[in-house]
Amino acid sequence: MDWNKKGHIISGFYEGVAYAGKVASSYKESGGQVRHSIDLFESIYIDDKKFDNIVVNDLLTAPLINNRLSA
Repeated sequence: MDWNKKGHIISGFYEGVAYAGKVASSYKESGGQVRHSIDLFESIYIDDKKFDNIVVNDLLTAPLINNRLSA
């Protein structure tokens, strides 16, 4: 299950706001789209709403090989 990122630490932008967190779960939707539930290290605010957890589409990840990203 290469699509399962549970336990991975990730960061990125969600609705234009920077975030960092740990993947709590990964799942496939009926159409095959992979989604990840992220427990955030720090809350983010979007339109005055506080988020401690977000769901994002599958991540583009590259493994580290000899301390360099391989793409």
